[in-house]
Amino acid sequence: MSELTITKRPVDGVIILDLAGKIKLGESNLELHRTLRGLVEQNEKRVVLNLAKVSSIDSSGLGEVVSGYATLERNGGELKLLNLTERVNELMVITKLLSVFDVYDNEAAAIAGFRPSDERVTQPLDQP
Repeated sequence: MSELTITKRPVDGVIILDLAGKIKLGESNLELHRTLRGLVEQNEKRVVLNLAKVSSIDSSGLGEVVSGYATLERNGGELKLLNLTERVNELMVITKLLSVFDVYDNEAAAIAGFRPSDERVTQPLDQP
């Protein structure tokens, strides 16, 4: 049984994933991977990870968050982080990943932080 619960809810064109428990090597890591991959396959590319109820995250779990970020970016999407706990925030600072992610303490601000979908389209090379 996984030590991570993932609840998916759509809000204003954004998918909020409410995570609760531990993100660590094993089933919880795989569950997060499958969930993020599934969203990309369903063309849901604006994702917020709500980490308010994440009690711990290990290096493997952190790697999965980074991998999810990269997967979404490669596919024209975005991943934002919401409500980092003190422990998760410390880990993000130590690993210098805090500067990589858009991090929010307020759900409405996280949703508002997404670019309009027409801005995510790559501009032709001959355009300034």
